[in-house]
Amino acid sequence: MRRAGSAIQTSSDVALAASQAAAAALAAAGAGRADAALLFAVGRDLDVARAGGAACEALGTRVVATVLGHAVAAGASEDEVGPAVAVLALCGVDATAFRVTGAGGVEEAIGSEVEALLGRATTENDLVV
Repeated sequence: MRRAGSAIQTSSDVALAASQAAAAALAAAGAGRADAALLFAVGRDLDVARAGGAACEALGTRVVATVLGHAVAAGASEDEVGPAVAVLALCGVDATAFRVTGAGGVEEAIGSEVEALLGRATTENDLVV
């Protein structure tokens, strides 16, 4: 069964915010671990890699896509200043982690690169982040 949960947390310690948001997202999904997650962060000089690592540990998965943006939101809560982290925990999904290099900035080459990494063509049921 597929389930998802989201949560947002603010803290000057981005790893603490990520860990707490991840734990709350898991609780919202009614799960003990996630198969994958999306982590969104906002704030100046954030260590997104540190946030991602803390979220991975709290979620029990190594499949986390991280994004640093201008705002984060989860449910009715939003933060445009930060530091803040929002996590969307996904359960009951097949997930694979990989990094796309973008073929030297040639946007048209990214699709071929993704297919090569997956070892197959993408389908309408795939979500590539």
